[in-house]
Amino acid sequence: MTLYEQELYEDLSSFFAVREYQLVSNFKQYRQNTVYGFKNVIFSISDYGDEQRIEVTLGIRYDLVESIARSFLEGLRSFRPEGNTIISSLGKLSNKPYYRLRTHNRNERQQAARTIEQFLCETGFTFLDKYERLESLDNLFNSTPEQPVVHLFNQDQRPFKAVIIAHLNQNPNLTTLKKYYRQSIAKNALSRHFLPKYERLIAYLENLSLN
Repeated sequence: MTLYEQELYEDLSSFFAVREYQLVSNFKQYRQNTVYGFKNVIFSISDYGDEQRIEVTLGIRYDLVESIARSFLEGLRSFRPEGNTIISSLGKLSNKPYYRLRTHNRNERQQAARTIEQFLCETGFTFLDKYERLESLDNLFNSTPEQPVVHLFNQDQRPFKAVIIAHLNQNPNLTTLKKYYRQSIAKNALSRHFLPKYERLIAYLENLSLN
């Protein structure tokens, strides 16, 4: 843990504590466990000598979605066992893509912590609370399957996670969605890698009981 990370975690500790988020320093995040997984706020600090840039990322992990997906995506470099189901950022949720908080001294870093707190209270926690619900995830992934999922880091994983979520939420359009994502993968330049994995996933889900 760097000095700048330690300072930031300390500046935010009481703010997160009252909201029952715990520091998980090895993953550079504050995390709150949920019934289905966890919500997290992740910090990345880049040190440029006289300037530090702070990136704030928000994620939601739905354990069952990720554990099923892992069986079919493990081995792909983009898949991480501790990964989130969806992920966004302060910049994206503030309509300022790639935005970083820039600081040059201790006072500015303390002010950055207050800015983060304000963002979370006004926007961030609403996002996290909304998408911890399976029905909200289903709507995000499957209401417009022809459009990219704005809060998904790797779109190649979308067909897999989308059909898992649709199956778990008993989406009435599941059959149509399966066909759509199969066709979408077939058009992908890497279809020879993904299509067999997708077909195995579909077979698995058809035998998965939700009872």
